Amino acid sequence: MDGTAPAAPAPPIDPVLAPLGVAFATRLVASEQWRERTSPHSWFIQLATADAGDPAGLARFLSRAAQHVDDARLRVFLDRGDARLRVGIIYGDYPSASAARTALRSLPASLRARGAYVRQLATLG
Repeated sequence: MDGTAPAAPAPPIDPVLAPLGVAFATRLVASEQWRERTSPHSWFIQLATADAGDPAGLARFLSRAAQHVDDARLRVFLDRGDARLRVGIIYGDYPSASAARTALRSLPASLRARGAYVRQLATLG
C-alpha cells in the first residue's frame, strides 16, 4: 500500500452519452448537483447549445471556454426536447439578470460569438 486514497469511481455513463466520455459525464454530474442546490431565481450565462452527436466539437468548445473562464463555474445540461440530444453549455451563478448581463459583457468575444445570453435557472426544463 502506498498510502494514497483510491480514485473515485467514474460516474455511470448513459449509453447515449458514452461517446461524450467520462470527463463530460463527470461535468454533467457536477452540473446537476449545482442545479439541485441552487435557487431557481439564480441567473447564468448560456454560452452555447451543441449537438451531442459531435463529441469532439463539444470537447473543443469546453476546452476553449475553460481557458477564459473559471472551469469550476462552467456547466452543462441536457436538452432532450426535440428528435436529437443537445447539450447546453452554461457559465456562472448570478443573483440577478443585471449581474449576469454585466458578466456577459465582460466575456471574450470568442465566448459570446455563438449567441451567448442570460437565463434564469428556473427556465431550464
